[in-house]
Amino acid sequence: MRTGPVLTSDLVDKYQPLGAFGQPVHLSYVQLRATVLQKLGPRYANYFSRPDRDENTKQLHWIADVPGQATRWADLSPEHQARFALDLHVMRSEFQAYLGELRRQGDAAAGKGAAAFASLLEQALLVPDDSHLFFVGDQPVVSFWGFQAFDKQAIDPLATAPRRPPAAAAEVPPHEATAAVSEMGISLPFRPRRKPWWRWLLWALALLLLLLLLLFGLSRCFPDDVQLPLFGAGGERLQPIGPDGVVPPADGAEGLIERTLRTLGLGGAAPGGTVPDGTAPDGSLPGGPDQTAPASPPENGTPPGDHEPDAATPGAEKPEDQAKPRAPDADKSDAQKPDAQKPDAQKPDAGKPAPRTPSEPPTHDEAKPNTPDKGAYGQPLQIPPDASASGTAGFLGGEWRTDTGLVDQATKQPLQQTYRFDDKGKGEVVIRRPDGSECKAAAQASMQGGKLAIDEQGMPTCPDGKTFSPSKTECARTPSGQTVCTGRNADGSTYRVGIERQATP
Repeated sequence: MRTGPVLTSDLVDKYQPLGAFGQPVHLSYVQLRATVLQKLGPRYANYFSRPDRDENTKQLHWIADVPGQATRWADLSPEHQARFALDLHVMRSEFQAYLGELRRQGDAAAGKGAAAFASLLEQALLVPDDSHLFFVGDQPVVSFWGFQAFDKQAIDPLATAPRRPPAAAAEVPPHEATAAVSEMGISLPFRPRRKPWWRWLLWALALLLLLLLLLFGLSRCFPDDVQLPLFGAGGERLQPIGPDGVVPPADGAEGLIERTLRTLGLGGAAPGGTVPDGTAPDGSLPGGPDQTAPASPPENGTPPGDHEPDAATPGAEKPEDQAKPRAPDADKSDAQKPDAQKPDAQKPDAGKPAPRTPSEPPTHDEAKPNTPDKGAYGQPLQIPPDASASGTAGFLGGEWRTDTGLVDQATKQPLQQTYRFDDKGKGEVVIRRPDGSECKAAAQASMQGGKLAIDEQGMPTCPDGKTFSPSKTECARTPSGQTVCTGRNADGSTYRVGIERQATP
């Protein structure tokens, strides 16, 4: 029956068993392994060692299902711990995804079995402490799963990112470590912090500021000499309307309403003309032909009976010229000479640009199509399926923002860390401090063994001389297609890293 090494052996009553289905979780080993093997595969099923109880000695022997030599996590070298840390994060992501699927099935009317198995799997992922995590070759295996200590809560070894004991990890001389900490004043956390809830209010404030700037810009579009009539303002701003529906001309200048409408490009009545938006006392519509003015002969073959062009049509008389009285002799001479030249007031404005005809081709700027960006802002990092197993990481071209939970030890304020790469994976790491200063160092991204590796080639240096210890980030694709990234400090400790696109090159 035995297939692999014995991880550990101890009395049954040393730990408190966790229950599911009315019995201890470890008694459901056969059902647990069969279901996980079918859904997730042998690597995830072999994560749970097989419990073998000795009735004579009352001991539980935990046997791995894969052959090889078992090594406790705390006994691994820092290099092996850094290499296996990413595998632990990937395995936890798959387990959590499967648990979420079971819970969604349990919410349905016929999903009682899925909800019960979700409770069993959730309890089975817990162990008393991280000393029960082993590696048989590159296969992680746990013992005493489904148990907890009597004096503390159980833990999930896949979620705690276990580290080596402090005594074993302290390889730097004490005096050098003290000098580095006092010089930098900033420490890297082992676990990323949760974003504060009030961070979303910054977007609302930014939107409000944008609206204020837009309103301010629109107000600057109107000339300073335009005075719009206000309710309750002084009488000198509003010109009176005569009993015949005619606006009298202003003293030595254009009327208020005419200047306002002409400034906005809407034409309007000239001083002495009819009032817009109304009818004259005789019932005629605004802008119609003057019933008292003598009719002029048609021009350019215009059929008789058609109305004359209004004030907005090129070739029509300007409002100023309509207000001036015309001499009878001039009207008579114009009527007798159809081919005579019109006055200068009837010519279109020379300053207006000619309207574009449909046959005129568009300019270069108008014909240029809008091309979308290669990457969307805020899109999480995804390793392309067709990325090479080894070589350059050209898909990282652009700027990427990381969510590592960096904080300033002096001010307790968060720090922003970004990466900038070209299409060959070369670039730099930038750490922005609360005062706006940037600490930079060269960085290189490449594909190594099917995984993305981002190396900081030096200590990020700030303008005031302070430095950060360099770190390395590794990313890998999960079986479900997601990309999970893990950072590693110089002392071998690891932490979860979130990377999303900031800008494209």
